[in-house]
Amino acid sequence: MAVIRIFAPLYILLEFVTIAQCFSVGSAGSNNRYLSSFVGISAPYLFERKISTSTALGAQASNLVLNEVQACEDDSEGGLSDLDQQLRISIDNLYANFLDDMGEKVDYDALSKSEEFEDYKKKAALLESFDSSALSEDFRKAFFLNIYNCLVIHGLVELGEPKTWDDRLKLYSTVSYKIGGLVLTLDDIEHGVLRGNRAGGSHKEVPFPEGDPRAGLALTLDPRIHFALNCGAVSCPPIRFYEGEEIDDQLDLSTEAYLEDIEIEEHLSTVRLPKLLDWYGSDVSSTKSPEEILEWVVPFLYEEEKAEAVKKILKSGDLIVDFLPYNWDLND
Repeated sequence: MAVIRIFAPLYILLEFVTIAQCFSVGSAGSNNRYLSSFVGISAPYLFERKISTSTALGAQASNLVLNEVQACEDDSEGGLSDLDQQLRISIDNLYANFLDDMGEKVDYDALSKSEEFEDYKKKAALLESFDSSALSEDFRKAFFLNIYNCLVIHGLVELGEPKTWDDRLKLYSTVSYKIGGLVLTLDDIEHGVLRGNRAGGSHKEVPFPEGDPRAGLALTLDPRIHFALNCGAVSCPPIRFYEGEEIDDQLDLSTEAYLEDIEIEEHLSTVRLPKLLDWYGSDVSSTKSPEEILEWVVPFLYEEEKAEAVKKILKSGDLIVDFLPYNWDLND
């Protein structure tokens, strides 16, 4: 018999309501072998107007579209024809200068005042006219992973650190970009696009109902995206730059890195998994079966000793799955 145990305070149990997928891949020293496989390291996308924390999130009754802040007077060559490449260069510059080597911490203050950020804002303004539906599945997946991670940072710079759980919910449900004429919040990008139009976050039903023009952006669900999205908390996966040509290998590496920190007590037939697999277990197993979740995890366990231990526990048929606590402190 399999048992799932969840030891967490009530506020943590409520977190699944709007997890925008956070990131943190364990100890700083454990991920060096993964970083070399990524061209970029982290993703901050921010804009100009800085709202005081006293009036920011609590006052937002509707979507806050951050790339409508200023008219685009971009003097760079290429325009929309090579926007993906322009964004890549701009994001790489932000990553290199304002994230730590592991992609786990962001220097929000320095980033918000930088020339690199000003350049990024010009590029991001062009997203209003960028047709992401023209991208292939792999390239669209990489595009929205990068945009999500950047929009989180942008939102945190604009609105300040969430002080309450309601603030955090509003961050994910209101902070947005206009992309190709369509407004997409963080929740829309995560649950509507990347999770294949599934309920989650602020969406009690599917984010894009029948007839919604955004429904055409929905991708085939790939559970590995949960280990690539960073919602601005310490326990989120690191921020990295994803590329369409390499997205499959990159997502494998990100998943392996995040799962390095699972805890196993073989003599107790107990495995402690990341909280993300509690919140999004149904993306791996429709019934959230502990056995099926562990079977999905095993191929991503880089350490053979851990993989073999989990296999033995699975074979025993008498297992307990716990979930590790989630640290929602700001990743600064």
